[in-house]
Amino acid sequence: MGYTVFWEGKVPEEPHIHSVGFAIRSQLVQQHNFAPTAINERLMTDRIPLTQDKHLTPISVYAPSDEEKAAFYNQLNHTTQAVPANDKRGVVGDFNARVSKDHRQWEGIIGHHGIGSCNANGQLLLGLCAEHEFIVANTLFRLPKRQKTTWKYSQSKHWHILVYVLTKARNQKDIRITRSMLGTDDCWTDHRLLISRLNIKTQRPPRRAPGSILRRRFEYVRLHNPQMVRSYKEAYERHLVNPVNQASVEDHWTTLRDAMTRAAEETISFARKKHQDWFDEDDETVSLLIEAKRQTRLHLKNQLIKSSDQRDLRSFYAATKEIFGPTRSSVGGLKDVDEATIITDSEGILLRCRTHFENLLNDQANTPSDLLRITPQDPVHHWMSLLDSIQDFNRALKRMKPNKAPGPDNIPLELLTHGGPELKNRLMLLILKIWEMTPPPSDFRDANIITIFRKGDRENCNNYHGILLLSITSKIFAHFLLDRLFILARDVLPESQCGFRPFRGTIDIIFCARQLQEL
Repeated sequence: MGYTVFWEGKVPEEPHIHSVGFAIRSQLVQQHNFAPTAINERLMTDRIPLTQDKHLTPISVYAPSDEEKAAFYNQLNHTTQAVPANDKRGVVGDFNARVSKDHRQWEGIIGHHGIGSCNANGQLLLGLCAEHEFIVANTLFRLPKRQKTTWKYSQSKHWHILVYVLTKARNQKDIRITRSMLGTDDCWTDHRLLISRLNIKTQRPPRRAPGSILRRRFEYVRLHNPQMVRSYKEAYERHLVNPVNQASVEDHWTTLRDAMTRAAEETISFARKKHQDWFDEDDETVSLLIEAKRQTRLHLKNQLIKSSDQRDLRSFYAATKEIFGPTRSSVGGLKDVDEATIITDSEGILLRCRTHFENLLNDQANTPSDLLRITPQDPVHHWMSLLDSIQDFNRALKRMKPNKAPGPDNIPLELLTHGGPELKNRLMLLILKIWEMTPPPSDFRDANIITIFRKGDRENCNNYHGILLLSITSKIFAHFLLDRLFILARDVLPESQCGFRPFRGTIDIIFCARQLQEL
């Protein structure tokens, strides 16, 4: 995970002897649009949103050790006073100061585990802490001395604390640990990094983009109950208004879709998410339930093996979800077009996927402009323009496979098959309107794209396979066209074409090719 560095230093003409800054995780910067404020080359502040309408205001400092320290502490005092009173605040940085271990004299400011003695800069620092009710977090934890000190004096080789973490006394419980990071002694440096872990949580971005539509699946399994089917038909007829006189196909389809949706919401409702049960292993009252759960898992395991042997994929995956639970895979980031920049925010990932599939599905074909003119034309078949009947609609409806994910209209096949003759007649009337050269509804032309990871790098869009979820009603209309094209294909396609044709296969062609090779 990358970090974004914000820093402020002297102008290029002056010596680069000191600066101040923040290193914030790039994902947090993109989610909350962080923009730290640099007061000068020694002070920088930021405001981080937390949960429950709270904020954290960290102040990064690099204090001077010469005659400029009076002006520095004066500026730091004004900066601390400007922080809202309800914010959690903290001051972090190199103060070039040494506070003592006299916790009795500085009660409530220095903890019981300080080291060394106090110098002049330490007096200024402790005065600032007393004025703003700060506590020195470095002195709160009982640690070895080498895990407290941050700087080694080159002449005496003694280690001291110069980097401090200051926080309000009321927020002391938020600090889990403050200690030096060991392992840098071999880098030939006289400084150690200081780490302070806080028990706080930043505000999470919304899981759904603003303005997005929440699509929930209907519990269409309840339609296996005849009583529920009758209730659904009655609710559908109650919500349905007569769409025959509607001028446009879009209004006709919207009326049918809304009636089916409201009827399904009243009768079968939406499917609920199932969470795994939690048991306390030390509680004797639930021991029988735990044993029953184990027996259920054993039964599901046997069912899983049986479904695998019978090649029943639906039962196989249903049993898998019951045993292991649904798996949720999230994309940590996607590479941009240049394959160098990593996109981590949700809106950027959606935009990158949209651009990828637009380029993939809208590829420009390099066909000559006079292709239709030079292609031999078959005679016009007038029988292809004849309208279908309700019997053709019922046959196409029976050929549809159940338990399929719906498209943009969120209407599953079960709502169509259990809607009764009135719904089927009105859907047939809608298809006849579309057949008479009328543009289809927008739900028939749109589709939801679901990405499935294949293999390779998860940050590469080319390693994801896009699945289009189309409207179920539009698939019924597509079956009408497919039936006519199959009849026409018998006369147009050559005898050698066996792929994607009923009662034929490429195995026969391969067998013939091998027989010819053996001759």
